[in-house]
Order: sequence, then structure tokens, then C-alpha cells
Amino acid sequence: MAAIMLKASLKGNSTLTFNLTNFYSYITKHLPLYACPKFLRIVPTMPLTATFKHQKSAFCREGFDLNVISDPMYVMDVKRKTYVSLTARELREVLVGKARL
Repeated sequence: MAAIMLKASLKGNSTLTFNLTNFYSYITKHLPLYACPKFLRIVPTMPLTATFKHQKSAFCREGFDLNVISDPMYVMDVKRKTYVSLTARELREVLVGKARL
């Protein structure tokens, strides 16, 4: 999973400016498929520790549980070559092993 924070100029219009298909193309071009983030989470702020390190423990605890997370969440769709919104249907396919990650 990758948690990303958009620049302030993109936050108000994130669906139009942040292109998930272009992001998928960039990631798969520069990383082997096994190293590409399967889940993508758009966060409003990146929590930091007192020593200014990224605080990842909360993200690990929450995982990709739609009942816990309120941030936009996307899952890699290899067939469509993009990231798609993680809905209950998509999550069910991932959990039963139907979706190819």
C-alpha cells in the first residue's frame, strides 16, 4: 500500500488533476510489478512523529478496511491498467482471490 498526499494545488480538484491511469503507467514502467503498490490511499495530511518521520503504524493497523478508512482508497487493476476505487465489490474480489494483484 502507498499513502500519498497531494499538493495543495491538487487537493480541491484531485479527481481531475491526479490521473490514476497515468500513475499506473508511471509506476509499472519504473518498478517491477511485484514492487508496485497494490493499494493506493490519498491522505489529506501525512502524520509525523516528534522527530519528523512518517508515522506509518496507524496505516498498518487500518490496512484496507473500508469500515475504518474514510480516505479515498484505490486498488490496482491490472486488466484495465489503472487504479480503481476500492468498493465493497472490489474488496470482496481481492479477499476471495478473484482479483489479480
